Amino acid sequence: MILNRQARGIAIILFSCLVVLGLTLSGSSASADTTSEQLQASTDASAPSEQVSPQSGNEGCSHGFWKNHEGEWPSGYNTADLLNSIFNQECLYGLGNNTLLEALDFSGGSGKGNAGAAKILLRQAVAALLNASHPDIDFPMTEAEVLSEVNSALCSDDRDMMLELASTLSRLNDGECPLPLPHRTPTNTVAVPTHTPTNTPEPPTNTPTNTPVPPTNTPTDTPTNTPVPPTNTPTNTSTNTPVPPTATTCVTPTPIVGSISATDPAHANALNTDGTPSSCGSAKTCPGIFPMGTYHYDAYTFTNTVNNETCVTVSVNAVGCGNYTLFSAAYLNSFNPNDLCQNYLADPGTGTGTNLTYSFIVPAMTTFVVLVEEFNEGTGCASYTLTVQGLSGCQ
Repeated sequence: MILNRQARGIAIILFSCLVVLGLTLSGSSASADTTSEQLQASTDASAPSEQVSPQSGNEGCSHGFWKNHEGEWPSGYNTADLLNSIFNQECLYGLGNNTLLEALDFSGGSGKGNAGAAKILLRQAVAALLNASHPDIDFPMTEAEVLSEVNSALCSDDRDMMLELASTLSRLNDGECPLPLPHRTPTNTVAVPTHTPTNTPEPPTNTPTNTPVPPTNTPTDTPTNTPVPPTNTPTNTSTNTPVPPTATTCVTPTPIVGSISATDPAHANALNTDGTPSSCGSAKTCPGIFPMGTYHYDAYTFTNTVNNETCVTVSVNAVGCGNYTLFSAAYLNSFNPNDLCQNYLADPGTGTGTNLTYSFIVPAMTTFVVLVEEFNEGTGCASYTLTVQGLSGCQ
């Protein structure tokens, strides 16, 4: 299919050149010039573009999403399809016998010659191809454009060109994903336990109030007024005692308002986005490194001060960032900007949308760091809100 598209493009180019040459030798007329211009325009439209030029649309799903949601794949592609049946088999650096699903799991960065760069590019290329061909995704590139750009970069044998295209496709793939994401459901689980301790003291409040009433009537004839004062004393004491602890057990955390600019600290590279947010019930390992770019960030340190492990939920609201988005990650004890996987604890799995939410377990009496950073290199953020829930007994 690809070779046929290229053959047609070459044929049109040769034909156009012959027409232009003939018109030049014969002193082309105005109508001949018009015909030549039309043929040249047709040739330019059919020839592969050398630069990624996104059309309309800002939707896309990450390579991690496609890897974990095989049921959402468009009908034109299958997880068992081989790379050499889709891309130019002469430029695949020995990776042609890998399936599309296996390519989505390529780690990249190493290998003979430029094979490492090819792995990084193919991982994003497969995701971009699925996005471009899916009928429900408004992806910025067409299927033909993805194939053309990827084949051109692979056959260039230029590592920088391959990594640059991989970076571009990664950002396009991390657009707004319109497909169902069932892994987002853990976000709502935090709300249920929050109300539990509030209602607990209410049943015992009524019990001691009614208990002293029968004894009050028993000694009425003999000591008449004597037992009455003691009857009211225990009633008020037991009723009011549990109320203050209930109110102070879980206090709504105060959101932190921040911003990101060029004056904030920055780190090289970024964590991969796998489309799956961390949760207390399903911890995940470091998703790997995206080896390009420099990103400014803010780091906040918190401590679990109780004597048992705690489920902490982090929420980042990026409405104040305008057209740009943010990313976040959590680290146990400390954050090392030179090694993004060291002490890694959790992340939201994506950097798209205006609200990011993820959760993780923090051991007893342990410090952790929450990172908020720009998702796109150099974009910054005028204002964002960070909320951390679950500390000091709040679940």
